[in-house]
Amino acid sequence: MVDVEARGYYVRCPKCKRELRINRKYVGQNVLCKHCDSKFLLDLSAGEVKINAFYATCPHCDHELRASPKYAGANVACKMCSGQIHFAEVTV
Repeated sequence: MVDVEARGYYVRCPKCKRELRINRKYVGQNVLCKHCDSKFLLDLSAGEVKINAFYATCPHCDHELRASPKYAGANVACKMCSGQIHFAEVTV
């Protein structure tokens, strides 16, 4: 079992509701929606921004995995290689 942290998040723009893929290094910063050009604070603990999913890299096969927030803190198997992974809690 290998611990894996989220590299980033799929969130909905608060204005246009389209999905954005944003690296975790931008949490707590103002970001710009590439679809509608609206600025918003990427504050995952506030109700304004909803996490649709998070993404991480499988340490066994290097494929990028997309996972629902319900799998944060869970033990799972990679869908590509069946490697055993423990997703770390999603930090907000």
